[in-house]
Amino acid sequence: MDMILKTTDLCKNFKGQMAVNNVSLHVKRNSVYGLLGPNGAGKSTTLKMITGILKPTFGTIEFDGHEWKRSDLNDIGALIEMPLIYENLTAYENLKVRTTILSLTDERIDEVLQIVRLTDTGKKKAGQFSLGMKQRLGIAIALLNRPKLLILDEPTNGLDPVGIEELREQGLGRGISSTSRK
Repeated sequence: MDMILKTTDLCKNFKGQMAVNNVSLHVKRNSVYGLLGPNGAGKSTTLKMITGILKPTFGTIEFDGHEWKRSDLNDIGALIEMPLIYENLTAYENLKVRTTILSLTDERIDEVLQIVRLTDTGKKKAGQFSLGMKQRLGIAIALLNRPKLLILDEPTNGLDPVGIEELREQGLGRGISSTSRK
């Protein structure tokens, strides 16, 4: 089986408290994989380890057939918890900053704005966006580099029912998504 991501016995300890305990994932390429569990179960912590935000206390992470390394972030798009946006910039300007860093064309900005339905925000600053619009911008940022693996942590947070349906229609479920169960 062709795996894009594999974790083996992944653990994370914070000052003696076990947040993630022996998590082993096998995520097939071009599949949808969901992490379900109550708040505090370690879903976001696991995703943070996969994206290099946190270092595992124990265990291994393989990406695209090799041991995970920092350069793999070029092939991973992620939105974990709240989107990191510049509130004093427009949606377009937020994406422009990232396309410059990633050496992508401005054409890609228009593509992802269309995917997340933020083409009509004009000169409105991201700080004036609703929670759902900020979430859409975070998803656009995650999609910008055409990732091999897309990680969305509670991607429907702040979206209205129409926005949730649009997210599904755009096929943005590919990758890993976490959702808290009540």
